[in-house]
Amino acid sequence: MAQERNFSGIYRKVQLKPLKWDGEGEEERPVEALMILKYGGVLTHAGRKQAEELGRFFRYNMYPGEGTGLLRLHSTYRHDLKIYSSDEGRVQMSAAAFAKGMLDLEGQLMPILVSLVSKDSSMLDGLDTASIEMEAAKARLNEIVTSGKKMLNELLLFIIIKS
Repeated sequence: MAQERNFSGIYRKVQLKPLKWDGEGEEERPVEALMILKYGGVLTHAGRKQAEELGRFFRYNMYPGEGTGLLRLHSTYRHDLKIYSSDEGRVQMSAAAFAKGMLDLEGQLMPILVSLVSKDSSMLDGLDTASIEMEAAKARLNEIVTSGKKMLNELLLFIIIKS
């Protein structure tokens, strides 16, 4: 007897990968596809804290001096603030944690995610040609995160230079 299971939430993804095509040009259509069901990882407590800390760091360093410049801007122009994320659940939660730290917000991440983070599945399009740079960035980020030192200045500089 088949068992029915629930496949929902922000940590899941369904993809259809065309395997066989029929026709030519604009008339070309997939006739066979593979359905891929993915369950992504959950943002860890350490990951959430790191994203919040990076958000606070961003706020303090992008708006130095007054300390409330970005917060005042946020309260005035909240409806104009745009935070984009890929459609991966863990990435969306990281974006919400970053926003929480950057905007000095209180409470759980899910309401922040719903109100401030927009998902854009096209954000990762075209990254297959950037694998060398991505691997170098991942290695450097891993070194920074696991070093135990406060190296956020270097991280922010690295991110700015790479963008």
